Amino acid sequence: MAILAITLLVAIALTPFRVDVSGVLTLIVLVASVALLYRHYREARGSVDSISIVRHEHNFARGIPKELTVRHSGTVALYDRELSGQLTARMFSDSSTVAASWSAAPTLLAPDLQEHRDAILLHRYRSNSSVRPFNGIIVGQRSDIDVNIHDGSPVVFGATRYFDMMCSNYIADSDVTRQDRSVLFHGIDLMRGPEGNLLPLSRVGMSNGVGVSTLAFDSNGYLIVVAQSEDALSSPGGWAPSGSGSLEPIDFPAGRPPISGGNYKLSDVIIAGMNRELLEEANVEPARIQWSSVTGYFRWLSKGGKPEYVGVTVLDCRTEELRRKPRFVELRWVSFVKLGVHVDFERLKARPDQPQDALHANADRDDLVRLMSMPLFVGLRALGDRLRDERFERAFLVKLGR
Repeated sequence: MAILAITLLVAIALTPFRVDVSGVLTLIVLVASVALLYRHYREARGSVDSISIVRHEHNFARGIPKELTVRHSGTVALYDRELSGQLTARMFSDSSTVAASWSAAPTLLAPDLQEHRDAILLHRYRSNSSVRPFNGIIVGQRSDIDVNIHDGSPVVFGATRYFDMMCSNYIADSDVTRQDRSVLFHGIDLMRGPEGNLLPLSRVGMSNGVGVSTLAFDSNGYLIVVAQSEDALSSPGGWAPSGSGSLEPIDFPAGRPPISGGNYKLSDVIIAGMNRELLEEANVEPARIQWSSVTGYFRWLSKGGKPEYVGVTVLDCRTEELRRKPRFVELRWVSFVKLGVHVDFERLKARPDQPQDALHANADRDDLVRLMSMPLFVGLRALGDRLRDERFERAFLVKLGR
């Protein structure tokens, strides 16, 4: 209030000098907004010491059928091969498409998260100085794929914030406690119902930011992978797909922002997102992208059950023609780009549930497997499943010139 009062006095004092009234009013509003934000920040700082975030070894696979559970590198995912196959087959078909729609309704976090959101965020920032992401607008998924597959309704998306995902999906593996160590809430309970069952996305009070990843192959069939930096919030220090990140509103065609209630082709949206991430992280030129397709869908249980789409991209150039360094603005998140990874498509097709076997011809296979991120692991597995579809396999191999 003191800052606002000083601003008003300055404005009054400057009036005889014919200062533009609209400019003064704008200045007043700006300063008042800054003052309110600072007050909000001080209140959050006062409450941050009242909580702790404690990592906990939750059983994310509890209640999930074994055949739908994927475990890799200390993390767990739900990958329904049949559901994923139905979805990607429909998106690949010219005659049967899957629609996406945009909702203007705000993302509503669970009451426990709403109450402690600011304290959780500041606690994370204070405990890890390397975590300084931008609170950009990303896309959250509001409905479930299985429902949309069965009744043909569009998959519903809406805007959310990166910080909301950090404060919801990214604390599923932790407990939020008071300083006396009594539990305020278990992170895993945000994604489970009263009986311990995994909640559908339509009922989860979390951000559910949509992950998109693609495996890019050069014209000789060699894969590009990306080494995540230790500062990366997801799979730090691990091997990631050629492009991976969060879906953004700009990935919806002809909508800036997307049109509320408007229908879009889901495959167009996902492909736009994963190829944008490819250009950003692997430093690939847009003109090099020859063909892309969505190959799979899974829910990353260790990340609060957030939805993830994986796909493949074929480039029209050889490895030697590609850049080996990430873009300057990505250096904080990407250590380097690895080119020329050999994937044995026949082995991958024969045993898609063991994608590591398809990397046997690489001298650093053990390193690739040990540090493989979940999106890379499931991306390879989903590609192996899709290669069993003759129509997809033919299209993919033709683009590779085989």
